[in-house]
Amino acid sequence: GVWLIRDDEQCIECVHLLDLADPSERPGEKLPIDDMGGYRAALTDRSVILVRDTFNDPTTAALVPLYLAPKAIAAILDAPIYRDGRPIGVVCSE
Repeated sequence: GVWLIRDDEQCIECVHLLDLADPSERPGEKLPIDDMGGYRAALTDRSVILVRDTFNDPTTAALVPLYLAPKAIAAILDAPIYRDGRPIGVVCSE
């Protein structure tokens, strides 16, 4: 998926999604950035976000109830998208 930071950095929105398990899913989901905990910091501090166990890693702990658990996402490999040195989104492999 491709997620972009929107609404004056208040949320992150899925703008493109490829889900082979559920092709009927559509982009448009939004998640509040303030609720992302360690993942929010990782977007600005890392060039790659690799989490092998999303349910037990502090980087993704805040995302478990919001996004990861409902979709049964156990691992991620994400790459932040930068413009002028600031993160504007992320490419997510889940």
